[in-house]
Amino acid sequence: MIVETGTGLLVGVGLAAAGTALVIGGAPVIAVTAGVVVTGAVVTAAAGWAYETFVPQATREKIDEGIRDTWNGAKDKIGDAWDAVF
Repeated sequence: MIVETGTGLLVGVGLAAAGTALVIGGAPVIAVTAGVVVTGAVVTAAAGWAYETFVPQATREKIDEGIRDTWNGAKDKIGDAWDAVF
């Protein structure tokens, strides 16, 4: 899930920059916006499919475990800092 979301964000940022250039060039804003949304959704779906298809289940589980451990560690550190201040 994290991989697909990250891919979608990167695609969206790139398409937003391209869309800005098109709007400045005279293309209708609604067409550019629709293109950004549709293209971002398609690329994100394709990235999710590729990740699920080509990355083995055991590897995906290790990636997920690492993401959870990082999140929990960061959350603990932030909580400790908050408690130290307040």
